[in-house]
Amino acid sequence: MKGRPVRRRAGFTLIELLVVIAIIAILIALLVPAVQKVREASARSECQNNLKQIGLAVHNFQGTFKVIPALTADGRQSLSKLWGNYVGGILIELLPYIEQDGLFKITTDPGTPLSNPQAGTNIVQDTWSPTPAGGVATRVNIIKTYLCPSDFTLVRGYCPFQINSWAGASFGANFAVFGPVHNAGNSDLPKYNLQTIPDGTSNTIAFGETYSGVQNNNPYVPGPWPPGVPTTGQNWGNLWAYPGIDWSSAWHPVINNYRNFGGTFPNGPTYQLPQFSVTMAQATKTLCNSPHGEVMNVLLMDAHVRTISSSITQPTWAQALQTDDGTPLGADF
Repeated sequence: MKGRPVRRRAGFTLIELLVVIAIIAILIALLVPAVQKVREASARSECQNNLKQIGLAVHNFQGTFKVIPALTADGRQSLSKLWGNYVGGILIELLPYIEQDGLFKITTDPGTPLSNPQAGTNIVQDTWSPTPAGGVATRVNIIKTYLCPSDFTLVRGYCPFQINSWAGASFGANFAVFGPVHNAGNSDLPKYNLQTIPDGTSNTIAFGETYSGVQNNNPYVPGPWPPGVPTTGQNWGNLWAYPGIDWSSAWHPVINNYRNFGGTFPNGPTYQLPQFSVTMAQATKTLCNSPHGEVMNVLLMDAHVRTISSSITQPTWAQALQTDDGTPLGADF
């Protein structure tokens, strides 16, 4: 008997292959945005957690010293001795309270102190660049608590204009809270503590989001600002170890810096609305910058983190930045 002939199964036709490819393409197109959303949600959650850690650090700082940290401490000035016998910015002051006590001690170790008869002790002149034996300068240490994973301007943790020189920061301290009292020298001190803020800790912004690198420095006023400085094309940013606004307003991690950039509450340039999802070329130093689409994280003085929408109105935003305007915040906060 002859065996039955074996029928070979025909392969896929060109049309069938095209259909399969089209289906795979559609599935990928549906999957990629979903993955991106999950990734951004995770990054925004980590950002919120980092802000929370900063808020707890502020509270623990007051628990130790009975004052909130200063935007800039200068141990050479008698009124600022409460903030330590060293010269440095607020994010240096908070290091011991974010599990960076070792770096803080290295930074403030008076190996070559500056004699300060006014304060009655020796202080460290330079708290942002001491280099331990065989180590690296304080300012090049990447502090993850001070970074937002969504801050696309960061380059391996550095400000894009200070790579391998100054580590970046994705959060800025509210000048109206931490630095409105300008003492002699380079001290920028708080006016209130947690118990005495007139508007209450739950109604006052402590820190807001910033890009580590910004290039558009026009604070929404006519002409160059500050006088003689071009408003665009300036490579500025936020550096966690930068000493203070008295050294340069271009680099200290601060928001609402109305002393350097002018204007008054509630309509001055620093009280204008945050920028949402702008490019680095569009981002300005005078404002908050959010990389999270149409929302932004802010830390309140009660150590809670609030997510605000781009629909927030300018009066409400300005009131949240101010410590003592006495006006209840709008429902859009």
